[in-house]
Amino acid sequence: MVLERHRFTLEEYHQMNFFSEDIRVELMDGEIIHRSPIGRFHTACMKRLIFLLTPKLVKRAIVSAQDPLIVLSSEPIPDVVLLNYRDDFYGGKAASAEDALLVIEVSDSTLDYDQKIKVPKYAKAGIPEVWVIDLNESLIWVYRNPSDKGYLEVKAYKRGEAVTLLAFSDITLTVNDILGFQI
Repeated sequence: MVLERHRFTLEEYHQMNFFSEDIRVELMDGEIIHRSPIGRFHTACMKRLIFLLTPKLVKRAIVSAQDPLIVLSSEPIPDVVLLNYRDDFYGGKAASAEDALLVIEVSDSTLDYDQKIKVPKYAKAGIPEVWVIDLNESLIWVYRNPSDKGYLEVKAYKRGEAVTLLAFSDITLTVNDILGFQI
């Protein structure tokens, strides 16, 4: 007997409504992936990012948190995404990779998954910039210059350093401000 996996399309995934809202899942390459629970430091980092970015981006971009993003045939749920500004705030059309200026994944227990599965998918979709915030090592991995083979530019930033947004060269955030004081 040969076992086969069924890969779900985006349409099939959207038609499913048997997952309750407290079950955290995302669609990656046709498979439904259960996402790990979010911890206290993870949540605090996301809140800091929203606090730091939102006032600087009023009517320039939309700061979206924990919302689905259509990326090729997948629908991951990044922690934070900067989307092109739209007056309807994506009420008329779901946000997709073409709308994303920056995707941010906050990682503690999901670093391998974020860097080896999600980041290459974002690169193939042409998302110009991705940050993976490694809470365990207090690093921010910045990925730029997407290609089919991945991001051509990768740099790790540590405490005491600052990162300037690719899409908004007038906005610079320090690693210390993003990570806060947790050790």
